[in-house]
Amino acid sequence: MDSDPNLLFEIYKSEFKILKKENFTLTYNNYLKAVEETWRDFQNSKYKEDAFLKVLLKKINIKYTKSLSKAISENYNNIINNSKEYTLKNKFSKNTLKLIKYLIKKDYILGIISDTKTSWIKDWVKENKFNNFKYFSLSNEVGGKKASGKPYVDFINKIKLDGYLPSNVLHIGDLSVDIEAKKYGINAVLYNPLKLPYKHFLYKPDYVIEDLIDVINIINK
Repeated sequence: MDSDPNLLFEIYKSEFKILKKENFTLTYNNYLKAVEETWRDFQNSKYKEDAFLKVLLKKINIKYTKSLSKAISENYNNIINNSKEYTLKNKFSKNTLKLIKYLIKKDYILGIISDTKTSWIKDWVKENKFNNFKYFSLSNEVGGKKASGKPYVDFINKIKLDGYLPSNVLHIGDLSVDIEAKKYGINAVLYNPLKLPYKHFLYKPDYVIEDLIDVINIINK
């Protein structure tokens, strides 16, 4: 899980209020779909980073202006700045460590697929001596983020060397791009503690949970 869903929800909700003033017919679901499509295109490097807002606005029939760009930018920065302390205090979701320790106790083989720019994940695993983590497919190492499919393909290639199949894997994530694991034959679990809308996701999750500890119920079925 690479982004805080609480934070994303706040950004989406407040940004929608700004854009709704520019287009009264805009619905929240259509806005989410447009964000999803635009974000995926950018993850696949179809556009330059500074063109994101212009592309998004075009999709929802809103004219780009400098004043609108400034309003959205200020809104984003305010939310990010106010969330920094919260994010630092909540690096891992509730019950994350409890779930990991349970899986290790039951001798499950673990792996991590993540969009990250650093190696902190491997360092964290090493520091905690979580030896059951055998597979790592990180975007900064495979040359592409999850939306490009490269981390998933890399992960599958690694597990196949040990005789495992994508269908043997349960992938847990809180974003739509995490659920795209299904495209590659991997079982996908949506971690959705805030009960956020997900009908706009390109792929639908096999399971939806509000508490990570519920993964235990899934694997014990």
